[in-house]
Amino acid sequence: MTNENYIEKKLNLPCYKSVIFYDGTNYQGWQSQKNKLAIQDIIEKTLFKIWKFDQKIEAASRTDSGVHAYGQVIKFKSPIKNIDLSYLKKIINENLPKDIFLRDIEYCNENFSPRFDAKKKLYNYFISTKKQTPFNNKFIHWYKYKYDFDIFNESLSKFIGTHDFTAFSTDSKDKNAIRTIYKCESKKLNNEIVMVSIEGNGFLKYMVRRIIAGAITIATKGYNPNIIDQYLQNKNACNHLYNMPPEGLILTEIAYDKDTIFRDFVLN
Repeated sequence: MTNENYIEKKLNLPCYKSVIFYDGTNYQGWQSQKNKLAIQDIIEKTLFKIWKFDQKIEAASRTDSGVHAYGQVIKFKSPIKNIDLSYLKKIINENLPKDIFLRDIEYCNENFSPRFDAKKKLYNYFISTKKQTPFNNKFIHWYKYKYDFDIFNESLSKFIGTHDFTAFSTDSKDKNAIRTIYKCESKKLNNEIVMVSIEGNGFLKYMVRRIIAGAITIATKGYNPNIIDQYLQNKNACNHLYNMPPEGLILTEIAYDKDTIFRDFVLN
C-alpha cells in the first residue's frame, strides 16, 4: 500500500461486492442509528481503521435488531488500487469482531446496488418446541405452545403469490406494500425443530416475522387457514399482529439473477 497507489478523490475508486455473515444478537439491526450499535457502524469503522478512508457502505437488506444474516450483501469502496482479494478479505476479517465475518468478496461495477439490483431473497426461521442449549438458543426460537404442523404449513402456503402485505408490516402509508412470495413453507428437521423457508422478491419491515407469527397462531388455536385471505385483503397495517422474536430469523441468501436456486441455511 504505497503512497503512489493512494487515490485522493472518491470518484472512480475500486468497488467491491461482499457477502457477510453476522450474529445479530448484540446489535440494533443493520442500519446505523443514533445512540445505537448497528452492524453498519462496525463495518464502516473497521474499513476506516484499515484505510483511514471515510465512507457509507450500502447493503441489500436492513435486518432488524437481533436478526442474523448468512447472506447479507454489501458494497464498499477502497482508496487503494490492485488489492489481492484474498488478502483484502483476510485483513478485513482480522479487524472485525468475532460475530461478523466476510464470506466472499469480488469487484463490482460502481453502478451496482445491493438493494435495488436484488431479484429475490431467502429468509429462514427456526422454531423449537423445547428449550435449547446456550450454544444455539440465539438462532432458534423456543415456542412453548403446541401447534398443528399441517395447519401451520397450509397457513404459510396462503402467502405464496403476489399480494398487498400492508397488514403484515408496520404502518405502510405512502409505500408500495405489494410483494411476490415464491416459496413459503416449513419442514421438520427433527422431532423438536422446524425450519421455515420464505423466498420473495422483497420484504417490508417485520413482514417475515409477522407472516410466521400469523401462521403459527392459527396453527396453535386451530383456526381455519383461510383467515389469512381475509388479513391479506386488509389494506391497513394490523399493529395488533405480533412479531416472532428476532433470534430465530436468518437472512440466508440474496440473488441478483431471478433463476438462482437457493439453499436453506443449515444449522450445525
